[in-house]
Amino acid sequence: MMKTFNRFVFLLACLCLTRGYVVKQQETQHEGQEDKPKYISIPVMYAVDKTKTGACTEGEPSKEQHFVAHMCAANEKLYANQKVTVSLNTPYAEWNPDVGDVVYSEAHSNGKLLGSNGDADEEFSWQQSYTFVYDTTNDIFISVRTGTCTGSLSYTLQLSFNGTNPVEFPASPAATSPKESPFVRSKKSVMFQRVMESIHQTEYQSLNQIFKLQKQGTVKTKECDDYSLAYCFGESPKYTVSVSVIASDASSGFGTYICPYSSWQKYGRCIQSKATAKDQSGSPANFVASDINEDDKCGAVLTRVCGNGRFESENNFFMSSTGPKFDA
Repeated sequence: MMKTFNRFVFLLACLCLTRGYVVKQQETQHEGQEDKPKYISIPVMYAVDKTKTGACTEGEPSKEQHFVAHMCAANEKLYANQKVTVSLNTPYAEWNPDVGDVVYSEAHSNGKLLGSNGDADEEFSWQQSYTFVYDTTNDIFISVRTGTCTGSLSYTLQLSFNGTNPVEFPASPAATSPKESPFVRSKKSVMFQRVMESIHQTEYQSLNQIFKLQKQGTVKTKECDDYSLAYCFGESPKYTVSVSVIASDASSGFGTYICPYSSWQKYGRCIQSKATAKDQSGSPANFVASDINEDDKCGAVLTRVCGNGRFESENNFFMSSTGPKFDA
């Protein structure tokens, strides 16, 4: 009887020790995860600020307009060899080269042709989009040529990366000053654009940077997901970045936080109490905007989305962010 009792006590002690070890291990893993958070990199999209119009009189020769998608050093690893899609649309009329709609577009970088929607020597193209691989390290320059005009033409332009490479956060080492930051356009990039403008005798319009989840996001109530937005900044001392989170069902709610570099670099992650812009309402639609100052240009903009909907349920959402406007 005593032997049975001693055996029971021994097994109970082993169980307690094992249980204590597992709990301690889980706590240690949790602490490690907090020290090194996982940030989801969202691929960038570039678009015209507003619908472009090629207004002209009937029979006037074709017109050509030029655009540039700014790429910084921080984008090199993130987008190296990723597929890029350029799409052109005519929202107010059917795509019809026979009556002078957008007929030809091509993309260049470092003087190299990356892709086009047809043959430059042909009179028109029926292709409204084209793809290529980003295998360079400079800005992407896009030209759009209209056909012989028959009145006026409006079109939209969108350039989007189809994905990102897995990079460890932070994607690039922190810079000591904005001038050395991999998130700021280099002098080489600025000079190359000036050369392109001199060659074509025209200015290149900067495309807006937009970050958008390519599919629906999901976060459980009382949990948070973290996102890294690798914006490419210019010479302006101040920019504004906005983030919108919209529920895709009737039971989801959210808290949304923006952490520019100066607010997270000391801690290595986006801390909700240190966020420069936040919406903690738990509503199904969050809209937040934060100023980006000179010191913030040394790193990525971090965004945290927390579930605040139905108890122990998943919160489903779509998220997008717009940032620097170089031509503002």
